Amino acid sequence: MRDHICQPYRDLGVHVRVDETTALSFNGAEPRYTVTWYVHKKAHFIPENVVASHAESLEFSCPEEAVGYGQRRAYTFVDCAFVVSRK
Repeated sequence: MRDHICQPYRDLGVHVRVDETTALSFNGAEPRYTVTWYVHKKAHFIPENVVASHAESLEFSCPEEAVGYGQRRAYTFVDCAFVVSRK
């Protein structure tokens, strides 16, 4: 498990967790990476401060791809939440 603290976005914190799994392929067992993203109050990343989280159902071939995807999805969630709250 690898945790990544991303740049705060719209006064909210973004935390991305990457877990390593193994997938079977023609080449044998290969590492794959899954991602879960968390949006939390700008204070510390603790369960009480988490506003939203989501475990993505995709698998990635390298951890950097997983982190980038998780960060973009969290930012998109925050943007959508701001649009809905303005209506």
